[in-house]
Amino acid sequence: MVRGAQSVIWGLLAGTVASKTASFMSMPFLTLFLAMHAHVSPWVAGIIVGLSPLATLVGGFVGGQLSDVMGRSTLLIGSLVGMALSYLGLAVGGFMQEGLGQLVVLGLFNLINGWMSACYQPVSQALMSDLVPIEDHYKFFQLRYTAINIGAAIGPLLGAWFGMSASPIAFVYTGIVYMLYAGIMWYFLPVMRPIDRMIQHRAVTLRRSIQVLSRDRKLRYFLVAGTLFTLCFSQIDSSFAQYLQLNFVDGVHLFSCLLSVNGFAVLALQAPVILLTKRWSPMVSMLVGSLIFAAGMAILGFHHISHVWLYVSILLLSLGEIFVFPVSAIFVDRMAPENMRGTYFGASSLRQCGFAIGPFIGGLCLTSLGSHSLFLIMAAIACLSFVVNWWGERIEEGIRVPASAIPILQRE
Repeated sequence: MVRGAQSVIWGLLAGTVASKTASFMSMPFLTLFLAMHAHVSPWVAGIIVGLSPLATLVGGFVGGQLSDVMGRSTLLIGSLVGMALSYLGLAVGGFMQEGLGQLVVLGLFNLINGWMSACYQPVSQALMSDLVPIEDHYKFFQLRYTAINIGAAIGPLLGAWFGMSASPIAFVYTGIVYMLYAGIMWYFLPVMRPIDRMIQHRAVTLRRSIQVLSRDRKLRYFLVAGTLFTLCFSQIDSSFAQYLQLNFVDGVHLFSCLLSVNGFAVLALQAPVILLTKRWSPMVSMLVGSLIFAAGMAILGFHHISHVWLYVSILLLSLGEIFVFPVSAIFVDRMAPENMRGTYFGASSLRQCGFAIGPFIGGLCLTSLGSHSLFLIMAAIACLSFVVNWWGERIEEGIRVPASAIPILQRE
């Protein structure tokens, strides 16, 4: 392990807890803000919310590739500062007078937020993979997922407690936290510089990266299945929020509680799931998770659903999430050649296409078909994700180019 690496890793994990707590105070409520204050229809809200993950389709791959060429530290700190500024921009948009101008500003800064987040995610994962011994990758990727869900559990409750749910002021606090996180990473810059030099020495060209990725058939199936799953998962922060707001008197408060239950359930159930699945392959875990998630969505498709069944559904959705998301990073980490980790993690962000189109599709279904049909359709799509992953696991792996066979960029 690189000298000082442990401090950087714990800095990344602590920053993840703080930043995710702040972002979960604000971003899940963007849909509700658009519905309650901007007074737009569900499908228009879906388009604006979907702009952030739309940016990740390009930003993730570009960010991952750049991190393999430029090194991790510059892109990591730059993306954190960019996210901080985008949250402050969303706050400005939230305080603007209702109208087209407000929607344009909110959409623009949500797009920028998605681009910066897309650069940050693969870089932070690749940096953790670089710093941690290979035998500890599973443990630290699970810790990273735990850190995210601590934020997911605490953030919505804090937002509701301080009366900031669906309020622009939450974006201000989120921007400040991300700026502080960037400052922490700046402090660790001397530790990250040797990693940057090592990465730059063994970097591959963009053309060769695309060639390797295009030949990896297993990666393609993984991306298609992941896109279908994220399309379903995106409904929690978009159509599900609107469904609660439209059908329950205490919809906003109920949404805050359900989000926190989701976060706490993930924290409570993650350890048992790790013990259960530690001998499983990542693919088996993803297959099981898809079916559990489909069951949770199917429950929401029932007519006249009670509060109790809402909580049962969110627990199943949380359990399905635990089986899928943490091992997805491990699946990519094991698949990637050593000198293309950033590129592979960046390519894996193409699954965010589901987050981009999900809010729009969900809003359209909610408007034209109703909530019950929407959630049953999402349950079917989650099952389709299972089928694609299962089929991808059965096929021949295809051409995989070993790291040693990939030409290295010559640097003076």
